[in-house]
Amino acid sequence: MSMSLERYNKIVGSLSAEFAETELSIHQYFPFAIRKMNEMYELPINIAPTLDGLNESPLTRMQGFMKTLQKEMNEGQEILTLLQIRENAISKDETGLLCTYPYLVDRLSSPGGYSEEDASKLARTVANILDFAGDDVHGLEPLAVFDRVILVMLADWLNDMTVYNRSEALKFGIPSESVLACIMGSNFTKLGADGLPIKDENGKFQKGPNFIPPEEAIYATMFGAEELANEAYSLVEASNNVQAVALPFLEDPMAEIFYALDDEAEYDLDDEDEEDDVGY
Repeated sequence: MSMSLERYNKIVGSLSAEFAETELSIHQYFPFAIRKMNEMYELPINIAPTLDGLNESPLTRMQGFMKTLQKEMNEGQEILTLLQIRENAISKDETGLLCTYPYLVDRLSSPGGYSEEDASKLARTVANILDFAGDDVHGLEPLAVFDRVILVMLADWLNDMTVYNRSEALKFGIPSESVLACIMGSNFTKLGADGLPIKDENGKFQKGPNFIPPEEAIYATMFGAEELANEAYSLVEASNNVQAVALPFLEDPMAEIFYALDDEAEYDLDDEDEEDDVGY
């Protein structure tokens, strides 16, 4: 790779020292980084769900966020266009030209496509990624190299939206990690009575008889978490009491004593045999 570890760490580890001081789990790094980002850019931060504390009306805030998402959709369209160029190159046996700047500009600015300026800009993005790859792509077929370029752009695009969404959720005080658990849990209730996915004739997944919509759990997470947590703590405390007192007696502690004594007696007997051997 042309990228040095020092440069990589300058990007990925830019918050490492500050994060280490928190003694949080590495799994909490992303929420920590989102919070730091909102602080750095002076964006709203709310610890509880709210439509206030946004420094603007929630309507204005939502309208601005929709514009941000639209820009991201435009980037997605650029990736889609490159994938279309890839498909056409394969069908026309032109994959050897995929990573060349003139070829990309020509295909991007074809009738009905991008303006020459926008085509040049997108082709330059591809060229920049190829520069980053450096010697790492030497020896690879042009199609394989172009695939790496698209995958890098796709990874950046998908996760940019994750950052935008997570940052926006923090402005409204929405606990994203907990809400995601509700949504994913709801997805698993879509299975059929036999525990298998249900599909229609077009392969689309259908909701099973035991499906539970996520909104109920999301509401409880956002506005009833304290009550549920107290109930959970009570169950944990009761369970701890059972484990501390009742469970040990169910396991017959006297039997353990006998086993322990038997093992000790056997050990002592072995020691005596060894001593007798030494005496001879």
